[in-house]
Amino acid sequence: MSINSYDLLDPPQYAAFSYTWGGPTFHPYLAERPSVLVHMDNKPILVTRNLYDLLNHWRGWRLEIETATILLWVDALCINQDDVLERNHQVGLMGRIYNEAPVVMTWVGTPDDDAWTAFKLIHRLRPIVELWLSEKSNFKYFYNSDKLFEISGVDAVTPDEWGALISFFERQYFSRAWIVQEVALARAVFMMLGHYFIEWNYLVNLSRMLANCGWIPVLQRYAKSSISDGSPRLHLGAPAVYSRIRSHCRQYRARERDQAQDIAKPDAKASYVLLELLIYQTRWFRATNPRDHIYSVLSIVSHTCGISYPTADLLSPDYCLSVRRVFIDVTSEIALNTGSASVLSLVDRDAKEVPDLPSWVPDYSASRIDALAYLCDARLYQAFSMVPRSPDITIVEEMLSLSATRMDTITEMEVPRPGGSFLLQGKLDLCLQHPKLYFNGQTRTEALWRTIIADTDGEQSPAPEATGYSFRQYVRLAVVIRVRNLLEGWDGRPFEVHDFVSLIKLNNNYDEPSDPWLPRAQEVESFWLMFQAMQNEPQKAERSIRKLEQKAHIYMAAVVGTGGGRRLFVTSGNLFGLAPESAKCGDTIWFVPGSRVPFVLRRCGDEQYTLVGEAYLHGYMHGELGKYSMPLQSTCLV
Repeated sequence: MSINSYDLLDPPQYAAFSYTWGGPTFHPYLAERPSVLVHMDNKPILVTRNLYDLLNHWRGWRLEIETATILLWVDALCINQDDVLERNHQVGLMGRIYNEAPVVMTWVGTPDDDAWTAFKLIHRLRPIVELWLSEKSNFKYFYNSDKLFEISGVDAVTPDEWGALISFFERQYFSRAWIVQEVALARAVFMMLGHYFIEWNYLVNLSRMLANCGWIPVLQRYAKSSISDGSPRLHLGAPAVYSRIRSHCRQYRARERDQAQDIAKPDAKASYVLLELLIYQTRWFRATNPRDHIYSVLSIVSHTCGISYPTADLLSPDYCLSVRRVFIDVTSEIALNTGSASVLSLVDRDAKEVPDLPSWVPDYSASRIDALAYLCDARLYQAFSMVPRSPDITIVEEMLSLSATRMDTITEMEVPRPGGSFLLQGKLDLCLQHPKLYFNGQTRTEALWRTIIADTDGEQSPAPEATGYSFRQYVRLAVVIRVRNLLEGWDGRPFEVHDFVSLIKLNNNYDEPSDPWLPRAQEVESFWLMFQAMQNEPQKAERSIRKLEQKAHIYMAAVVGTGGGRRLFVTSGNLFGLAPESAKCGDTIWFVPGSRVPFVLRRCGDEQYTLVGEAYLHGYMHGELGKYSMPLQSTCLV
């Protein structure tokens, strides 16, 4: 191999490699440090094992088809990784390098048995993906539906095959932050698995189907790896994220053209709005250097907005700055340039790892939950965004001041239940303390099921009634699982309903006996009798659970998409809501002008507060508060 220099203003034809520095899978012997010797211009150079395998397979493939010499861009070989100044400069060019390449070759590693099984399954699922593409919103099949396999003509997928597919998507390529820009800005993408090629656009559609149909949370049970980052969506949904980012960038440039704006004169506000959105969309991806959770998307913003480095219009990569300083600076710049507090929705107090961050600064390296403000491309909620004034944000000595209105105080929080107990017990306990009718005329059970999922099915808000009917099946499923767990340790004594007291009390207090949202007390007892009869037939019992899963999967998917990492609360005004797990009784709910969601604040001094995180407040997420004259006050976050 040899290395050559070219002018990016007039580059030759070349292919850019997109790969991970570490091993393709999480094997400890495939470390991220260069350890294998290759020769560049007859000089020895150390590369990682994964890059060595890539170069070997590429060389073998090129010899096999007897193609001419092809110019390649390989970051580990083309950038001096030991020179911080060169890295700072090259990071600013990465987006352009990958966009100028006629083709980006993505490398997911050498195939093992699971990868080969997944490769065959990926191609076998094509009729199902095509069916989903043709039906979209009318596609209501569950992942193990016999009817789905019958209609599509696809052989039923075994648990081992689903496990192999998950293992394939758990390869590191689908979880690294730097990969996002390399694929998002590419003109054309080809994926290599050893000597095999996978059609990228089809893989994206497969990923979109798995995510949009709510299959991913359930499929995760088939994962073979014991290593988990807590987000099943990170892997199976990764290609869909790349595709969504590409779409956002195209929409941005089209909007600028439609508005006859000169992209050569960048709009600072627009660039920071895009930066905020991309940071959110890539929050689950891994980065060895925490700064790269920010720096890895800067090239996408600069390329899309027509910004050239170095510039005062956008942050520039600087690896000499501390992680703390980088996170404070990017949050400050986003808030001040956009004039919006929406970036505060990224704060997750329960997941901060960088020490001594102000409470209003997100730890971009430790995201655990989806931000409600950004669901469905930030178009679900408009809690206080229609108020015709700005939040008047100022930042002085790491204290952020803004205008806000105090709405209510948390008085009751859902109590976490011990492992193995009835899943919904804490939520039902809180529901019982509420009047039978919510302030907006809904029954308390309807207000409950809507609050648990932030009143969205992942596509729209309010959630359609079909989601509520799925909630009934979700409750039945939770009851069945609890009954099964109780029977596993059953000593033969008569059945007692103490585990389901709240559920039965709610049933007995309905204003109308036809309320459709919860199973009846008789059903609870029938589940006990049914599973008692099945004690010696575990396979039959599991089949019953799987059938309930099929009926409940719409609500299950909504719970995973919005409710994870949050707890139910009740306010002094008898309002239901969701707050971060670290929220406490006495915390207050605030609305900020222009914000899509309210926030939970905790007083820590005279007119000073710490930010706990964003909140969902049922009945006040679509501009209802704007009907009232609510006084604004200056609020200081430390």
